[in-house]
Amino acid sequence: MCISYCLYCCSYSPENNRMTTFIETDSFVRHMEPDLFIKGNILYIDYCALKTTDGVTSTTIAGHSTTCYHHFPAGLLARFSSLQGFRQVSPSEVVVADYRQHCLKIIDRISLQVSLYARYCGSSGYVTGTSDARFYRPRSIISDIKRPGMLLVTDYGNDAVRHVNTLSSSTPRTVSNFYQQTSLLDYPRGITQHHVSGDLYITNDHDEVWRVTYSSNSISKLAGTSANSFRNCDFSTSYFYNPYEIIFIGDNKLMLADNNNHRLRVLNLKTSHTSSVCTGSASHINGDMETCTLYYPRSLMVLNDTLYLGEYQRIRKVQG
Repeated sequence: MCISYCLYCCSYSPENNRMTTFIETDSFVRHMEPDLFIKGNILYIDYCALKTTDGVTSTTIAGHSTTCYHHFPAGLLARFSSLQGFRQVSPSEVVVADYRQHCLKIIDRISLQVSLYARYCGSSGYVTGTSDARFYRPRSIISDIKRPGMLLVTDYGNDAVRHVNTLSSSTPRTVSNFYQQTSLLDYPRGITQHHVSGDLYITNDHDEVWRVTYSSNSISKLAGTSANSFRNCDFSTSYFYNPYEIIFIGDNKLMLADNNNHRLRVLNLKTSHTSSVCTGSASHINGDMETCTLYYPRSLMVLNDTLYLGEYQRIRKVQG
């Protein structure tokens, strides 16, 4: 049976939770993490720049939020062609995915120097190894909880998930395949991992969510029908439209940023049903979870019992 009302099987209560603006941004907020270098801040991508904010002011660490190209100097002089994801591998080091340059770069928070992390920049391909490794438009990066020291990277143009060894002594770092090329992944975007099983949940360019079982390295479709539309229902008949980041909001609940539907979607793994947050109108209206509106939501983060969502020109939050 399909669900018509907003928060079926979702942990957020419209009566107790309200959306508010955390800070305004210049462009699309594509990824966020708690800042390990400046405690209490949030680190985020503002289109082609990496920034940090306390919710009052934002400071650019590297790049520029509206000027995008490939350039390696430090700090504000550095340029990225298209930042999509990042992962802090230490309090002072951030690995970023430069999507259109087909490579990973690393930013030193102390010197602000930007350098190559995993080859090659400017040359796409599907190659493992160190000196000759290739990506084809890397997007999201997470740490592999089952293999400490390894990053998991969605390799969008290669329909693959790659491993990058952060403990390797080589420069650039060694790239291997976690999940080899498969048309089933079909341009993977967002990725998250269950904290116990290690299973991966991945959104793709065809409005689907796929699950990769870590223990067997097998893949199966979880939800979505490639419909480019909106529908809350059981997983097999739910519709998404351009989903981006996906995160866990509980042991058995996933949330994804449904970009073109201007909603957040909740996937309940116990009931195999989807539900939604906000109305679907494209604007920036705060308020309760049934009347709020979003404008191209792309990134999600939970910190201290607060949900943060990144969209076009905003980071907003829902406490509780």
